[in-house]
Amino acid sequence: MKRKTFITLIFVLSFVCLIVIMGGLLYAWYVYRQVHHQLM
Repeated sequence: MKRKTFITLIFVLSFVCLIVIMGGLLYAWYVYRQVHHQLM
């Protein structure tokens, strides 16, 4: 029971990290486009 909870916790944490990384990349790409557009 405890081991299953531990595995589930790791799975959830890795999933959250993946979402955060994807969100960060999208945000960085958006900011880069905005700055690039202003410079042009």
